[in-house]
Amino acid sequence: MNISGDRPHLSVESSTQQTRTLSSWQASMDRAAGRIAQTDQLYLSPNVRALQPVGQMLAQTAEIRETKIVALMRDVESGRYQVQAERIAAKIIVDHLLDLLR
Repeated sequence: MNISGDRPHLSVESSTQQTRTLSSWQASMDRAAGRIAQTDQLYLSPNVRALQPVGQMLAQTAEIRETKIVALMRDVESGRYQVQAERIAAKIIVDHLLDLLR
């Protein structure tokens, strides 16, 4: 390595100073973010509050559906699941007829 010039240590000092400045700036940003986070507040409109029970009902519906799916998977894996061909065929026909009426 070849170092030249009459004051090569200045570049090291300059780099160190930049690192200190960056660290100081980051620390001040962290402090500012902490102050902001402590004063943030969230207000929900009456419309959103009215929708909260709907969200809870949907969450329960998902749980019920998951329970049914797990039971079906267990029946399929154990060989106990019986396909009801007549029911499936009837559903396909009804859905097709309804599509024609639309």
